[in-house]
Formats: sequence, C-alpha cells, structure tokens
Amino acid sequence: MVKSQSFLASAKIAYVSLTIDPSLASGSVPTLYLGSGDFIHGIDTILYYIARVATVPSFYGQDAIHAAHVDQWLEHAPVILSGSEFEAACSFLDGFLVSRTFLVGYSLSIADNVVWSNIAGIGQRWESLRRSKKYQNLIRWFNSIAVDYAGMLDEVVAAYVGKRGIGKSPAPILKEKVQDLKGKAYVDDTPKEQMRNERKVGVESKCRNNTVEENLSLWREMVNGTESGMRCYVRAKLDMLDPNKPLRDPVYYRCNTVSHHRVGSKYKVYPTYDFACPFVDASEGVTHALRSSEHHDRNAQYYRILQDMGLRRLEIFEFSRLNMVYTLLSKRKLLGFVQNKTVDGWTDPRFPTIQGIVRRGLKIEALIQFILEQGASKNLNLMEWDKLWTVNKKIIDPVCARHTAVLKDQRVLLTLTNGPEEPFIRILPRHKKYEGAGNKATTFTNRIWLEYADASVMSTGQEVTLMDLGNTIIKEIKTENGIITQMVGELHLEGSVKSTKLKLTWLPDIEDLLEEEEEITIDNLNPCTRRETSALGDPNMQNLKRGEIIQIERKGYYRCDVPFIRLAKSIVLFSIPDGRRQSAANNESFHVFLGHMNCKLNSSVTDQIGMDVRKIGLITYP
Repeated sequence: MVKSQSFLASAKIAYVSLTIDPSLASGSVPTLYLGSGDFIHGIDTILYYIARVATVPSFYGQDAIHAAHVDQWLEHAPVILSGSEFEAACSFLDGFLVSRTFLVGYSLSIADNVVWSNIAGIGQRWESLRRSKKYQNLIRWFNSIAVDYAGMLDEVVAAYVGKRGIGKSPAPILKEKVQDLKGKAYVDDTPKEQMRNERKVGVESKCRNNTVEENLSLWREMVNGTESGMRCYVRAKLDMLDPNKPLRDPVYYRCNTVSHHRVGSKYKVYPTYDFACPFVDASEGVTHALRSSEHHDRNAQYYRILQDMGLRRLEIFEFSRLNMVYTLLSKRKLLGFVQNKTVDGWTDPRFPTIQGIVRRGLKIEALIQFILEQGASKNLNLMEWDKLWTVNKKIIDPVCARHTAVLKDQRVLLTLTNGPEEPFIRILPRHKKYEGAGNKATTFTNRIWLEYADASVMSTGQEVTLMDLGNTIIKEIKTENGIITQMVGELHLEGSVKSTKLKLTWLPDIEDLLEEEEEITIDNLNPCTRRETSALGDPNMQNLKRGEIIQIERKGYYRCDVPFIRLAKSIVLFSIPDGRRQSAANNESFHVFLGHMNCKLNSSVTDQIGMDVRKIGLITYP
C-alpha cells in the first residue's frame, strides 16, 4: 500500500469517519477537510489527528511514554520499510516482536496499523517473505492483525495494492463525515420482502429521510404494538452501498407481541440479537467477546454499534463452531421437536443437548477434555460422536461397577448336577481393580440362567468358564424343534480358566426372581430411535442411584436414569456408547427384571431406517 494511504486503514480501524471526495482535484499530498471548514494537510498530521480523535482505547498509547513511542514508529516506519532497507527492517521487527503482541503497550495502536499498512503495501515482495516463513514473529503479528481487522483492511488493500505491488492511485483529498446526532436511525414500515430486496441491491428506503417527528410517531405505534406498529422496524442509518451487507442499514428493533417468559406482555418492542450483543457486552464489562466464525461478516456492525452508542471498545476473538456429524445443534430447530413432542423434552437422551448427552451417560469431565482437545481453532470442525464417547469410556471404565444381566426372552436354564443344593451368598467386589466401587452379594445355586446366544455355540462335552463360579463341563443339551430348551452341566472347579474359550456371565435361578411384567409401550415418531429389550438382572441393581454408571459385563456401559422405587416400578438404565462400531444386536438395550422389580435399559440407538434422522436432529450413534 502506498504510504500515504496508511491513514485510510487507520481511520477505518479507529472508526474515524472519512470519505474521499471525487469532485475535488487530487494532489500528491493528502488533505483532510473538516466539517468545521478547517483542513489538515500532510500524512503525519492526519495520522496524529486520527490517533487523537479515535474512539478505540489506547490507540495513541496508554500514557505519555507510549505516545512518544507511537510518534517514533509513525516517523520512521515509512522510511525503513521502503527500498533497500526493507529486509533489514523486517529483521529488526522480527526480533522486536519476539516477546510482544503489539508494537506499543498491550493493545493495538495506530503504530501497529501504520507499520502493517506499509508492509502490506510492499505487495509481492512481502508475500514472498511470508511464504518463506523467514520472519516468524513478524508474520505472526502481521497475520493476527490481518485476521482481526480483515473486514476493515481488505477494502483499502484491494483499492491501493495491485497484483504486482503498490498501486498507482494518487493521494486522495478527504472530507470528514459530519455525524448528525439525531440521524443515526429511523423507523421503517417497508414490507419485509421489499426491504430484503432493497438491501440486496443497495437501494435506500423511502423512510430513510423521515423527519424526527415521523420517526417518533411510528416508534409510538411500535411501543403500543398496534397493527401499523407491527409492520415497523428501527433501522440504523449507515451506508446502503457498503460492500459489507450487514452494514446496509441493519434492523436494530422489531415488534413482538408474544408474551415473554419473564416480563409477560409488558414490552412490545425488542432489540435484535446483533444490536443487543455489543451493547450487553460493553455494559457488563466484557473485555474480549468470544464469537464463532459464522458471525465474522457482522464484526464490523458490532464495532459500529459500539461507536454509535458511545460505548467502550472491546476485542472480538473468533473461533469455529463445533459441528457433529448428522446432528442438528441449532436451538431454534431443536425447539420444534420439543414443542411437537417428538422427543421427551430437552433432556431426552437422544437429544444433542448438554442435559441430553449427560443423561445418556456422558461425564462432564469427558466433555471438557473433548472440547480442550479441539482447541479454539478457526478451522471448520465436523466431529464424529465416536471420538467423544471414546474419551468418555476412558473415564468411566476404571471406576464403574460391574453387574450382570441376561436377556429375558433369550435365555436357557443350565442345571449343575453337582452344584450347591442350597443357595448361598458370597460377597464379591463390584469392580475387581477399583475398591471404591464397593461390594455386591452374588447368589450361587445349582440352576442358573445363560444367554441363548452363548448356549447356541456350545456343544456336549465342552468345558466353559462361568465367571466368579468356575469351570463347567456341558453334559447334555436338550432341544425342541431345533431350539435349545435346557442344558445340563457338571462343575469342574479344578479346571483352568486359561484352557477355555468361552467365559460366560450368568444369573441364579431364584424362585422369586421374576414377577409379572408391566406392559411396555413406545410412542416415538421414529421407533428406530429407541429399543427396549427384556432381561434378567442381578438383584444388586436395586441399590443403584440415579446417575450412577455401571458396566453390564459383556454387554456395555449403562447409566441409571430411574433407580428402584417400588416393586411395580421399572428401573431405567440407558446404554452408553463406547466409541466402537457395534452391531445392532450388541447395541440394543434391556428391560431387566431384578428380583421383585423390573428395569428398562433404554438404548437411544438411531439409524437411518424410516425417517432420515439427519432431518429430525436426533443423535446418530454407531
């Protein structure tokens, strides 16, 4: 950029309103004509003027010493950053910025802007150095300013820097924009669609030049929520030809007569999100506004609102929003599923809300770790749910208690001919490697229940291991019409666990283990989003607390959503994904009977059968 244009970039960042007057003859030295009739002649003089009148805090330094340092940079930067001294100046700046974020003090000053502008004006020569990465500290500083103030700097760079280097534009003659304190906004009753089209092509509204009286009259209609007021909007009077469309007279207030959840129908007019954010941030003492990159084009509007409202400036730090595959995260879109009762509220375990995934079994520590691993990147992220659940598994597996369950409708009775004639109880740890999980009481009998899937792969004479009980040799397998109905075995306690291929979970056949099951009904828009399977569970589960996470051995991890309350009421356990790709059978949930109770293990398994889940926003689990 030509050195004489550095004040244009400075003026944009400092929110000093300057315009080039094309009707005036341009000369080699810029001249600024003020609204008072005075004028300022010369680059340095204009820069000092901008620094002093800027609304940006510390733009001319935080104190007199900083101001003196700013003066030095303004005086020497255009000289050292030109001609044969350019690389020597880059080397000096690179060393100077080793431990500094800005050239002067702890925030952006006009010195940073002038030096940046002169470097950018070098054109291809500087771009070659950037690609070579020769001056890492200087490049880091340059890129930081380029990103943070891109919307303001791009226009100036495009106008005055050619593809091969410095542009040939002559120094402009400037005029100061005289701001009318009463002319920063107006009330517009233009139909919404027409207003949208006018903003798109840059056509000013017919209401833009309303008198103060006309604006106040329409404003009263808005405040009262009348029929005519409902058609009105308060719009900022900015620039309808601004290349950044969010600055084309944006809407600041609109009518809304829907009752507010806090103030009821007290107010009929509410600020827009874009107007409220900078106002609230500045009023509440925010120093750095963290905003996702989707709002990047609106940053200039954010700063303009701060300026026009006379509020202190704060810095914007951008980051990319986190997106999950096949998942809607928009609160507005998710609200529809809550309102039409597609889901059971914001805490539904199928919902991608914090409460939903925590109810599903995610630990807050896992979520924090997952977010920290992503970092505040500005790159767009599309993350798999598997990664989050894998992090979660590493946290819950070392500490969660182990229990046993057997599918109710898919079980086979195994009779142990030499098993204990009278049932007895043995106290075992709930987690063999974590004492803090406590103990559980396990009943040993001569009749036990096995999973049908396990029984179907066993053969007569085979030796298997019954976990916590010992080895058993299968003596007989009874079938009816090809279906296994019963099995007979003989305990072989001296057998080695290492010699068997099958290590099986089991449950004792206690006389009063089962009672009549209450009817299960599922009323979901897409029945594939939740599966319930009946099963038998060990009676120790009646001691589970709400929110407690356990592992059902050989089946997976579960969170207790509804603990034991009374005999006829179900215990509800939600299956927790572990980040691995599993078959539908392994990912099903269980409706478990525990002694005199029954409990449901609800797995919010979602697939793409029926309605496309990507359109209804339910979590897709592997």
